[in-house]
Amino acid sequence: MSRELSIYRLRLVNGHSASRIIDAFSYKVWPPEAFEEGAEFLESLSKSFVNAHGLRLKIAFAETLLHLLHQIGKVSDQYRSLDQFYRRLTPRTKTAQAEVNHPQWGKAIEIIYPKAKEMMTKPRYWHVAYPLLVTSLCVAPHQFFLKNWGAAFDAGLAKLKA
Repeated sequence: MSRELSIYRLRLVNGHSASRIIDAFSYKVWPPEAFEEGAEFLESLSKSFVNAHGLRLKIAFAETLLHLLHQIGKVSDQYRSLDQFYRRLTPRTKTAQAEVNHPQWGKAIEIIYPKAKEMMTKPRYWHVAYPLLVTSLCVAPHQFFLKNWGAAFDAGLAKLKA
């Protein structure tokens, strides 16, 4: 896992697009071992995100984390009819809820959220920091979500009023 993270950092620094890098990493919720490996990678990546310096690198990390977290939260588009969609939605949602309560996943979210909140205070980061903040809450453990959703909502509301 650390070799993959080193390659990822090199590609970010050398200006490779985040979307091409993301294609190499896709999270799997099942089997549990695959999710644990993904949670371990996310935790390593989040630690690197917190230590990142410079506008381009912070934005690249934030965009990448946003897309990776969004993969866990979204429902697949493979179901064409609404009937198939609704039949598949409930089991997938229950699985995702159970998986995001994994301790290592929770640690990663607890690292990402404060950094995104800090970045939101600067206008140059708002366009990536706020979506990352909201997405990290959407895939956060239940208790973390309940504790922090109000502040995230208020931050978005204050920006809309301005």
